[in-house]
Amino acid sequence: MSAFLALTTGVTVDIDDAFVDAELVRALICSYPPAESSELHYELAPNRLVRNGERMDLDDPRDIVPRFEIDLYGQCVARAAPGWVLHAAALAVNGGALVLCGASGAGKTTLTLALTARGFRMLTEEIVWIDRAGSVRGLPRVMHLPPGAKRERVTNPWRTLPYRMVTRDGQLTETTIMVPPQSVWHHGSLPLRALVRMDHGPDWHRHLRTVPRHVALRRLWDGSMRHDDSGLEAAVEVLREHGSFELASTTEQEALDLLEPLLK
Repeated sequence: MSAFLALTTGVTVDIDDAFVDAELVRALICSYPPAESSELHYELAPNRLVRNGERMDLDDPRDIVPRFEIDLYGQCVARAAPGWVLHAAALAVNGGALVLCGASGAGKTTLTLALTARGFRMLTEEIVWIDRAGSVRGLPRVMHLPPGAKRERVTNPWRTLPYRMVTRDGQLTETTIMVPPQSVWHHGSLPLRALVRMDHGPDWHRHLRTVPRHVALRRLWDGSMRHDDSGLEAAVEVLREHGSFELASTTEQEALDLLEPLLK
């Protein structure tokens, strides 16, 4: 298989012909752009998962695919070029990147789906990398939805597949992956247009406002996926040059209305 780019790391994946979940693996990695070379190599086969020649331990061979996926994300975060790595979504907006941060449940996925439905292209819904100059790149993984999540915008040519996912605390949970068409994605880097921290719930007072740099750093650093010096330096420089916004809303439509000035 040809090399693909995950954040700033080149990856190849070899899938044994006898591996029953081969199509699921291909669905998971189909959104990544090509790379000229790779430094990370996976082999997937029945009862075997290998990374760079080293066989990985498995509690259950049936979980090869989710273990591969979570390891790929961890390796890409750890190997990413110097910069700020955030758990966030990002969309291409008028030649720049709109980055949406927030805790689980803040509405990043819902808002990302709403904005792609309006024609904005997606860099990522999960992991964002920003360098000191404010250049943004996203990890174009497919979307993962828990049972019962809204899917009213998911129509052809989006594909949905059942999936078992590894959570951040190492647990396996039943979910659904949504595979967007290639036309939904923006590959490559974009200059940062706006960095927004989201909060969402029935008791929030609706607002979109700028946040002082020292407050923004404290709140946004919690969402960092790599707490190293290069990340902190990039975060300080990005916030010094670009600042950030805080968005609070009680409904999806409120969030979209409040974001409108940043979308124009």
